[in-house]
Amino acid sequence: MAAAIPRHLLETLVNCPSCLQRYTEPRVLPTCGHTICSMCLENEWNEKYKRFCPVKTCRKEISSTINSLNDLPLNQTVIDLIKSCNFNVEANGKCQVCNQSPSFVKCSHCCLFVCFECANQHRRETLTSLTNNINTLEQDYLNMNDYINHAREKLIETRKQSLDNIQNHYTRLIDELRHVQITNEEIVERQSITWNNELELIIDEYKQRCEQISKTIQELRTTITDWSTIEQFKQLQMKLNHLQEDIREANEIFHEHLPDMKVFEIEHDDIQKKTKKINHIDSPCQTDELILGNGKNHLSILSGSIRIQHLDGK
Repeated sequence: MAAAIPRHLLETLVNCPSCLQRYTEPRVLPTCGHTICSMCLENEWNEKYKRFCPVKTCRKEISSTINSLNDLPLNQTVIDLIKSCNFNVEANGKCQVCNQSPSFVKCSHCCLFVCFECANQHRRETLTSLTNNINTLEQDYLNMNDYINHAREKLIETRKQSLDNIQNHYTRLIDELRHVQITNEEIVERQSITWNNELELIIDEYKQRCEQISKTIQELRTTITDWSTIEQFKQLQMKLNHLQEDIREANEIFHEHLPDMKVFEIEHDDIQKKTKKINHIDSPCQTDELILGNGKNHLSILSGSIRIQHLDGK
């Protein structure tokens, strides 16, 4: 969006100091540095031996080495300023937002012809919206750390409940089921280790995603300044949208691949049958499969990757 320069200053920059009209082919005088429109300079050039700056408060002689009006360089900065600020807009009507002040610039965000005050207001609203979006994403990042803590707590609680169920059940059976009790405790411990190993692998990769997301958030925050243009804001908004999608995908993959940590359950009606079968088991692996049944879960390691959109767009 165009910068909010006071209108009278803009008029000073784009109007000839001699005729006070909008510049046409502004040319720079080497002796005094004034920029004068070609029409005013033509009056000095016509049938005159000596030529002077047409500005009344200056009137310095133009260098005698300048033989032709075309030898004076064009002021490209002034030409570009007139083009970029859409000065032709002011004659076309009022601001299309407030319908009060004259329109003086074209907003590159909404493509409306607006006054300086409305242009500034639009820019402030855009900046506020981007800042709020970053704050929301930062809160989402903090929630990701909470998911990690919750998963670890669930593992601890699941292991504790499993061991409690086993101990309560085999305390009643004492000698008769002592062998089964010890076997099941070992199974839960082994399964807990397996779950823990799998969970830590998932958490490690998830934390890497978290760190990448945190880094990108901080990069976005430092990129936004009061001098940022609306075009830069639009690019940042696109990166924020990509980042929000990355967080959503990371959370989905994290929850999808968490170990299915179920509490160990004893089937009382079938305990005698299982006890007899245990006596014919040849290996600990077969014992695990027999006792746990559906309680044992084979989990895949978190695969795939999450896209992180950096400020460089790669």
